[in-house]
Amino acid sequence: MRSLNDLESWIDFKSKVMLMYPNFFTLLSSNHPNLTLREIKLCALILMECDSNEAASLLDITPQGIYTSESKLRRKFSLIDGQKLHSYLLKFGAKEWMPEAFSGTQL
Repeated sequence: MRSLNDLESWIDFKSKVMLMYPNFFTLLSSNHPNLTLREIKLCALILMECDSNEAASLLDITPQGIYTSESKLRRKFSLIDGQKLHSYLLKFGAKEWMPEAFSGTQL
């Protein structure tokens, strides 16, 4: 796959994510409206369980840049130590919206 900075590649990848998680982008954006497009792309890659090297390649940044971006996302999402980004993002991918999933309970 080409870089997700290429519009056609991003649209293709986004449609594949939406097939598996139809509400993901809508729910993520409505709960975190200040996310940048790059952060949204990284969230989708994390949701799809891409490793850091693959995500770095797809976003045209270094693996260290992925680590830094993930740390920033954890802060934006107010995740507590040990709470996994993937587990948090899966809540937005639920087939049915479950607001109680965000009641502050630890995963």
